[in-house]
Amino acid sequence: MPKITGLGAGSAPANTDVLVLVSNTAGTANTQKVTVNTFFSDVTANAKFANAEITLANVVNGVINASSVTATTVQGTTSVKTPLIEFTDGDDAITIADGGAVSIPNLSANITGTTVTGTTVKGTTSVQTPLIEFTDGDDAITIADGGGVTIPNLTATTADINGGTIDGVTIGASSPVAITTNGGDIRGTTIGLGSSEQTGRFSNLTAVGNTDLQAGLTLGHEYITSNGAISTHIPLTILQGGSGAVVATLANSANLGQLKIITAYHASATTSLTVASTLGAGVTYTFQTEGETITLIWTGDHWALISKSGNPTGSNLAGTMDVT
Repeated sequence: MPKITGLGAGSAPANTDVLVLVSNTAGTANTQKVTVNTFFSDVTANAKFANAEITLANVVNGVINASSVTATTVQGTTSVKTPLIEFTDGDDAITIADGGAVSIPNLSANITGTTVTGTTVKGTTSVQTPLIEFTDGDDAITIADGGGVTIPNLTATTADINGGTIDGVTIGASSPVAITTNGGDIRGTTIGLGSSEQTGRFSNLTAVGNTDLQAGLTLGHEYITSNGAISTHIPLTILQGGSGAVVATLANSANLGQLKIITAYHASATTSLTVASTLGAGVTYTFQTEGETITLIWTGDHWALISKSGNPTGSNLAGTMDVT
């Protein structure tokens, strides 16, 4: 039997290779054999492996239980169980709570994936995404290439839109709102849609520089075909009775400076307007010919007559409207 020092070195032992152990070295020695697999499946003492030092470790069936494992790489084929992962100087990096919750207090990472789920997703510089959704998947904000933002269902108490476009929305559904645009574009928009007195009303509208109405100015209008009250806020009222009478009335307005234009489209039957409060003696205006028109403005407590005109022919150049 050669001495151990005379044996050749084994560099890659298989798990079925046999190790020779000597027990009870202080008394009567007992020589035993054990396979490499059996030996390393039940190591209760300190052990040192290539490039790894495990202090006070208990290795049982492939599981290493130790207070400290030092190595260039620690790899678990199934899992590595630890409540804390630290940097090499001992700084806490990742904590793992019972239940699997992970906390990374100083995360600086580029996360690329289909879904990132968390209570708060925060980017110190930016968050890059084409779509922001509610928790149930409803689209909330879309971001186009170039930075264009679309919010299809925006409810904003206060909004500052500088150079943007407001397209086909309702602003101020129940009360007057203040709108300031700086190079912006408001198109297809209803402003102040709520009670009848608020529909389409601009309050204290101030234009800084020129106001360019490239598409012209279109007044809201109504057709009146029978007796009754006309609107106090719709700018243009057309009395269109045809062969029947139209005896209309105009109540007081709620808006100082409100303009009203009343035109007779038909006048073959009685066509008239009685104004509740007028600044002057005229109260009832009876139209005699088609095209006769009056324009009124509300002064705060009375309607004032701005103009009275018609479309006369022949010698009847002054028109034939009766005023009582």
